[in-house]
Amino acid sequence: MQALSTSRLDVTVDAAGDALEVRVAGEIDIANVDEFRVLLWSLPAGAVTARVDLSGLEFLSAAGIRALIAAHLRLRARGTQLVLCRPTPLVRRILRISRVNRVIPVIGTALPATDQPAVGRRTAEQRGADRPAPRRPGPDRSGPEKATSDKAGQRAWQSSARDALPVRCGRAA
Repeated sequence: MQALSTSRLDVTVDAAGDALEVRVAGEIDIANVDEFRVLLWSLPAGAVTARVDLSGLEFLSAAGIRALIAAHLRLRARGTQLVLCRPTPLVRRILRISRVNRVIPVIGTALPATDQPAVGRRTAEQRGADRPAPRRPGPDRSGPEKATSDKAGQRAWQSSARDALPVRCGRAA
């Protein structure tokens, strides 16, 4: 078991079978992120999953987010999956706003030692359900100037947009 304790951060690491459990309490900011990063990078190899329990974390700065992403990439290269568990509402909001939750799996409860997270690539149907239908560029089709065909209307819109927008490449004259 590894432990890190500073005035504003307490971290403990336990090995449970083929999983690592990292418990974080306090705040991760620029003052203590280096120690946190060193601890994450020194996690033993060979674990299938490294779960970081964020239930005691009160604040996560941008430096802490960078440390988590770097640890995720390092662990993934070694065959270990990093999973963030039970973030507090503030930390969950920080993870969502920074879109870390799209890179590192975030689950609401801690996993039992034998379970593996159901995380992976989403299917095309799952991705499509999250997004609204794409909007095609083109002229407004609701007025009297409605194009006779979609292709003709698209070509007219593209040529008018091309003529209206100044495009500069390279140095300005």
